[in-house]
Amino acid sequence: DAYTADHNENAWGFYMLGLSELKAGDLDASEVAFIAALALQPDHVKSLSNYSRVLIEQQRPAEARTQIELALLAAPENVDANRIFSRIAHNDGQLDDAAAGYLKVLQFKQDDVWSLNNLGLIRIEQERFAEALAPLAKAAQLSTGIACIQNNLGVALERTGHYSAAAAAFEMA
Repeated sequence: DAYTADHNENAWGFYMLGLSELKAGDLDASEVAFIAALALQPDHVKSLSNYSRVLIEQQRPAEARTQIELALLAAPENVDANRIFSRIAHNDGQLDDAAAGYLKVLQFKQDDVWSLNNLGLIRIEQERFAEALAPLAKAAQLSTGIACIQNNLGVALERTGHYSAAAAAFEMA
């Protein structure tokens, strides 16, 4: 707040304020800060991306999609923007589009844990359990302490008949 009061022409200051408010859980204050950043720099990809996250949390998916599409126009290969786009598509039930988006992220960043997990989750939702195994196993290997990843891996393992391994994944979860 103090920085943006003294440097009200700096989009990065408003971006950092918006990010801080988002992390603190104040979605309304975060939205105000990201709007201020975007008024100063309309193609600021980090502000567009994180503003999209705020809108998702506020249950405003159409507005979130608009912001993330602007981010992707400015930076088509941005990992965060592509992951957020995929999250929006997933939330909207557009599983094929979401999966394609996560695969695109993985072309840029092969070890993106959340894209691996979310791709695996989509494959579970599509009842394509064998296809869920590889991305979930890699995500679990990269981040051993995340319960939802272990749980998703457990589901895929169980549904493909790997009961002992599934039990171990569920225990880790």
